[in-house]
Amino acid sequence: LSLFGMLARLKGLRGSALDVFGKTAERRAERALITEYEQDVDLVLSKLKSAPTETALKLLVSVGEVRGFGPVKEEALDAHAKRRAGLVKQINDANNAIAAE
Repeated sequence: LSLFGMLARLKGLRGSALDVFGKTAERRAERALITEYEQDVDLVLSKLKSAPTETALKLLVSVGEVRGFGPVKEEALDAHAKRRAGLVKQINDANNAIAAE
């Protein structure tokens, strides 16, 4: 239990240059996922009037389906990337169709 107490005191190192666990590929992918989600929110907000509501909601909710650890998370990330690409394309196509009218 004293080991856990020591680890708890090191919590302030998270995200810093001294965070040894933050440099793993899985952690980098998680941080990239946050950035992608912020971009998706910006996309949906910028095309709020033209984006199909159901598609926009699917895009924003799909990141929640990335779960697990190790190979399970890798598969979920791959599935999310494919799903995200299709949904972003649908939103952009809907926006272009409205702009063409």
